[in-house]
Amino acid sequence: MMVVDRKKSALWIAVGVVAALAAVLVVVLVSRDEDPPPPGTRAELAPLALSDRVWTADGVTLSLNRGSIALRDGRLLARTEEGIELLDVGSGKALWAQADQADLPGRTVALDLSASPRLPLLVGNGVLVGYNVFQCDLVEPGVALLSGDTGDVVWQTPTTPAEGCAQNRVGWKQELWAADDTTALVTVTPNDGSPADLAQVRVVALDVATGQRKWEHQGAWPYATAGGVALLSTTKPLPAGRFTGSGTVTALDLATGQPTWSVDDAHLVRTAGDFVVIVTTDKTVRVLDAATGREVARLPDADPESCVADTTLVACQAGTRLVTFRLNDKAVKTAPLDTGTTLLSVVEGRVSVENPRRNPPIVTMDRTGHVVDEKPPGELIAMTDDLLLVRVTRSEDDDFLAAYRLKA
Repeated sequence: MMVVDRKKSALWIAVGVVAALAAVLVVVLVSRDEDPPPPGTRAELAPLALSDRVWTADGVTLSLNRGSIALRDGRLLARTEEGIELLDVGSGKALWAQADQADLPGRTVALDLSASPRLPLLVGNGVLVGYNVFQCDLVEPGVALLSGDTGDVVWQTPTTPAEGCAQNRVGWKQELWAADDTTALVTVTPNDGSPADLAQVRVVALDVATGQRKWEHQGAWPYATAGGVALLSTTKPLPAGRFTGSGTVTALDLATGQPTWSVDDAHLVRTAGDFVVIVTTDKTVRVLDAATGREVARLPDADPESCVADTTLVACQAGTRLVTFRLNDKAVKTAPLDTGTTLLSVVEGRVSVENPRRNPPIVTMDRTGHVVDEKPPGELIAMTDDLLLVRVTRSEDDDFLAAYRLKA
């Protein structure tokens, strides 16, 4: 009798062990929807070694900046609740600030942030802004270059016809879309016009050094500059959801305004260095050489709304996969992603992703799908030789910019 009981006990123990192992297997399978990167593969990037936080900028709300800031030559341009602010990256201290709808230094025209659908543009010798007059005087709204050192006006150029203030508020609208160190692209349209009425869309190209007009173009919206060309589309760059219906992407020589190439049945997604990402009406995401329009890569099954990029890497989602294009060698790579993952940003080849199923929800991975930082201080925003800038989130509508020193 005792022998039979022992056999039964052993049998029940074996059943229990199998059930426990099955439960563990289920947990593992549920916790990850796809296999991790293949065994034996290595992450291409090492974790960042950070020292203590160097500075924070509570007034710089990244959600207000649509998730982006402009960084160049040790200076950082950001939008604040009051207007715009230029910061020294090393210290986080403000070099100067300009309030929205307040007169520019020494002038009777005021900053008009509504003329900058994106952030005002940081160029080599200053900041390009739109201006207007918010009182009843004869006024010609236009564009001004503010000195990077002082915020003073270097030049100002009208872009719309001279009108009385009341008439102008309902007459003409200008929008400053893109610039490099040579050319700024502005649109002038009727205030009550439709973005789809391309006959009413006039692009004005301004010389960044002098403010003088270089050329004009009718019938398309400027999106960006890259590879020595102005990139235009028949669909307005904002808002999101612009990748539906027919469209045409056109490149104009920045110096002359003459067409260099075009692609029908396509929409602009974003630029990355001297490359431009487009999506065609067959839902294919393609990477083109901006200067020539030559296709250099395709990103299989990529969702154009998900794509993020910097000057090193383009990253997009394709369902539960990460699809990347590396600029320096034009290499395309795919890797698994967990369900629910959202791409946030790319900084120096590092991809910030967010998944509410993780704790903490934000991690940093490389293009192979390896997590290289499990607990970064926040969403990666930018990197200099010795600093990492991140977005730190306190709540859904409360975030701030912080800088951390990179260890040697």
